[in-house]
Amino acid sequence: MLQNQQQNLALIAMTCWAIWNNRNEIVWQALSFTVSKALWIACNLLEQWRKENVVPPLATSETKTANNSKWSPPAAGKFKLNVDAAVFTNQRKCGLGFIIRDDQGSFVAARATQVHGIIDPALAEALGVREALSWLKSNFPQVHEIEMDAITVYNALHRDEPDFSYFGLLIEDCRSLARNIPNIRFLWTRRTANKAAHILAQTARTLQNHVVWSYYPPLFLYDVLSTDSMND
Repeated sequence: MLQNQQQNLALIAMTCWAIWNNRNEIVWQALSFTVSKALWIACNLLEQWRKENVVPPLATSETKTANNSKWSPPAAGKFKLNVDAAVFTNQRKCGLGFIIRDDQGSFVAARATQVHGIIDPALAEALGVREALSWLKSNFPQVHEIEMDAITVYNALHRDEPDFSYFGLLIEDCRSLARNIPNIRFLWTRRTANKAAHILAQTARTLQNHVVWSYYPPLFLYDVLSTDSMND
């Protein structure tokens, strides 16, 4: 195990913690997790930790500027889409949030939707990117930047290695869609710079279907959009 890749070592360490935590629950609370739940807890916590602490090892000089805690606008004349996902385990579903802004930080459009049956954080984040690409292809082909805070998805999109898992197939779908959008590129940022998309993903919990806002943002985004504009 010590000779394994760093990302696998992190998962092994988190799984050990989940097993130890399960042991304490049995001893002190008379509760016991299933194996699948213990693994889900390990994966979920690792993904959350990576979002807050890890700078992407595949980041280039272009993406390093995004490695801060504030949202930054795209280059002059460009548009940026931010995407995020939120998992609602008890409801067995996830929420996806998307927001498009121009080079002045002005609101262009936003979308929130939910998907039933997806409670794995990495799958939800990958699905979010795929849905973002589909939305852009049909409605906003002028957007050339997609920014996310999911480091696992960001790195997978920049690797050229076969992966036949469900996650890997979602990533391949993303690559296929991206080839149909000229000059599209993926960026990584910290969660604190992705608040607007995060709020939209959380809002999806209460939606019956999907909601799209055009020209004018929803009231619940005004504060974060104002803060982001001051960070420009």
